Amino acid sequence: MRTSSATGRGPARHARGPAKVIPLPTRRFVRRRRTLRLAIALAVAALASAVAARFFVAKAAPTQPQRLQHLGEPGSEVVPMADRAWHATSHGGRGTPAPFGV
Repeated sequence: MRTSSATGRGPARHARGPAKVIPLPTRRFVRRRRTLRLAIALAVAALASAVAARFFVAKAAPTQPQRLQHLGEPGSEVVPMADRAWHATSHGGRGTPAPFGV
């Protein structure tokens, strides 16, 4: 059914359906979403700092002789060789590992 405009001029318009209702988030939901984002950001920052500390502190602190006392004589000889082999591989970037006994 078409009706004429109120002024009587111009073509009649089509009747549109009801307007769309856009639901707005409540304050509680917005606060919860912000808190969740903050928690995720803090977790990512903590994880990144833990990874960075793991790599940088491990390189800065070599094995100390006091920590090797409980291993005895054979163990205290093996650990430095293992450390050299570990650093010679991809971790240290010097190519192939050094053979034991060198």
